[in-house]
Formats: sequence, C-alpha cells, structure tokens
Amino acid sequence: MGSGQNGDGEGSNSGGWVQDTPQEEADKLVISNLNQISGDPEIQGHYDAFEEETGITPEAFEIAEADTLSRVRTLLQSQEDTPDVFDLIDSWAYSLGTQGYFEKVDQHITTTDAWSDMAIEACTWPLDLPSFSEFPYEEGLYATPHYTKGWGLYANKNVLEEAGLARDFRPETFQELFDALDQVQEVTENAIVFPFSVGSEGRETVHNLVQRAGGHLYDDDNNPDFMNDGFVNALDFLLTLVEEGYAPQGVTSLSEGNVAPQVFEEDAAFMLAGLTHMFAYEPDSDDQPEDLVTFNLAPTPEGAGDTPSGDAFLVTHNVSAFSKHKKAATQFQNIVTSRERQKAELLIAGNLPIRSDVFEMDEVQEEVPYPDVLAEFIDKQGKFIYPNQSEIQQVMYSAMTEAFADGLSAEETAQNIQSQAEDI
Repeated sequence: MGSGQNGDGEGSNSGGWVQDTPQEEADKLVISNLNQISGDPEIQGHYDAFEEETGITPEAFEIAEADTLSRVRTLLQSQEDTPDVFDLIDSWAYSLGTQGYFEKVDQHITTTDAWSDMAIEACTWPLDLPSFSEFPYEEGLYATPHYTKGWGLYANKNVLEEAGLARDFRPETFQELFDALDQVQEVTENAIVFPFSVGSEGRETVHNLVQRAGGHLYDDDNNPDFMNDGFVNALDFLLTLVEEGYAPQGVTSLSEGNVAPQVFEEDAAFMLAGLTHMFAYEPDSDDQPEDLVTFNLAPTPEGAGDTPSGDAFLVTHNVSAFSKHKKAATQFQNIVTSRERQKAELLIAGNLPIRSDVFEMDEVQEEVPYPDVLAEFIDKQGKFIYPNQSEIQQVMYSAMTEAFADGLSAEETAQNIQSQAEDI
C-alpha cells in the first residue's frame, strides 16, 4: 500500500502546473465515469490497482452520457468541487479543452513512449484547429488515452466455403471484395451487412473507409474539402454495396448490436463493423469466434498505397485544471495507460488498447484472434481532427442516408456535404 501522499504539500503548487490551484494531500480521488459504468469490472480494476499502488481511495462521480458535455462544462465553469479526473469522448474533451479547463500533465506521465502515434497526437494541445486559436497555455499533453476503437471486415467461413472460396479468405481491396460478393450471392441473399442506423455508426463507417482510401475531410488550411479522390472513393464503395444489392437490408436500420449475429450465427457472408466483435462476441455454439469468421482491416481501393489502418475513436482521461489532487490524478492516468491495465481493457471490456505491445503478451496471444491485425491497427491508426466536428458528422450522416434512399452518386453526395460544410 502507498502512503497516500501525492507529492504536493498542502496549499502548494510545486508540480509545475499551468493552473495554480493550491494542491493538497489526497486521501481520495474523484473520477467521472462515462455512461455510469463505475461498477464495470474493468473500471473497478483500474480503481483497485490505483488504490493498491497509492493508498488513495478512488470515488466515482457518475454522469449519464446524454448529459456529459453540458454537465461537465457546468462543473468546470464553477471551478469548485469538480471531479479530479474526467472520462470523455475525444471531441468533447477538445470542446472543453479550448477554454483551458484541463491541466497539462507532460512531466508527470511516464507511459507515453508506448502509446500509439495517434494517441500522442490527439492528446497534445493546442490542436491545429481554429477553436484552439486562443488556447491559454503552452503546447503539451492535456489528456491521456483511456481506450480506442476501430472498424474492420469480417467474413463467415461457412458461407465462404459453400461459395467456393477459401475458409480463410480475407479480401484486401474494394475490387477483391466486390468479386467475392458476386460469388457469395450464389449461396446467400445476405452478402454483406454494416450498421448505419445512428450518426455515430455512420461517422465511424465513413471515417474509417476514407482513411483507408487515403482521403481527407479538411485541407491543411482547415477548409472543408470533400471532393478529394479518397473521400469520393470511400463513399462510392458504400453506395455501391447498397445500389448493387450486395447489402439488401436497409442499412439505416442496422446497428452494431444486430449485425454481428448475422455473420457469426446466420448466413451473412461479410460484415463491416467494430473490431472488438472478434474477441468480445459470444456465439451460441461451443465454437470460438475465430472458428466462425475471418477478420481483416477494412479494404482499400486499388492503388491506395500505404494508408492508415482506419480512423480512431478515442476516449480520454483529463485532469481538471481546478483539481486539488493533480499528482494523484496523473498517477491514476499512468496506471490506466500501463501495459497491464490496457490488457484488461482488451480482455475484460473488449476495448482496444492504445499501445500495441499489449498484443505481444502471452495471455493476449492465447485469447485474442488475429492479434497481428489488431496490433497493426493500433500502430497505423489515423485520426481526423477537424473544425465543427459534431455538425460535420451530422451533415455526413444525413447526406449518406439520403444517398442510400435516393440512389445518389458518390460525387453528388460529396458535393452535398461540401456545400453544407461551407455554410457552417
């Protein structure tokens, strides 16, 4: 057990913090929890590891996801009795961080050498965004990564075999997948499924494919640029899946929750969905997920070259600038980003770690299928960081659902997004 001391004497600011809130010895650390999941075994494991190492008691401050952004903003604006650490989706952290509400933690974080390049970039502020133009502090780490997520392509081994394809077939390009879809349509009416029922799933699907296609959303000057080849090619791929009847179900009615059973348990040949289904899905049979499906990164267009492995969804931990226990808060951040606790994120919660060395661990090698694919995803992750994220994401989702319904081309859809983005 630790002594419970956080390294800062009572009333001092000896930690080199950018916000000079007087620091006190910590006997507890208050941590906000996204989605009210403090009882989750993986979250509790972080708490237990922190208390064992420091002797400081962690206390959950629960905030429902629907209220998170407004609730956290209110707490930080009051500057009194805020949680010490906030658990936030990256875009929310950016929105709040522009106001200088979070503490710079560089000199206290010891795990950054193991993080993915994406995680370091996303947590280093000020970001190259107009909203950070008046950021009040010097450049540095103002967040640490909690976990990440991504998307990939699954294939039903039994359907592949019935269609005359190898059971381990894993298409790497758009054209390879289209050719395989033509072949599996001989044996199933459900060639491919992908979720697009809500804006978050639509965002992740489009972002991931645009990254894989070598495209972008904004240019280097932060101007909207949705007419580039990579963006149009990614949209064309998705729209072709629907227009050509490869995805016969209404994709805008499919969610992450109801696509997975169709490829693991039923007759869907392919699924474009979250990476974590491979090791988090529990089939009704005695089979393991890897017995039922193959798995790979999302396909790319021909000639795309060495593109990122896909766009990353990131959840961060941010220390309140007004916390009185900042050293203890950074100790918690170091524990969560440690190799052992990131392994727990993967094996217990089904979240992807923010460091690829987790996939070298014996227990992970034994329990997680296709660890090489997942490690590649972490090492090569990209992340779109651009202005007006929430508004642009809604524009993209609305434009894509309209295109699915009305049979619009990729170029028409990209132009619709471009026009609306320029008006924001």
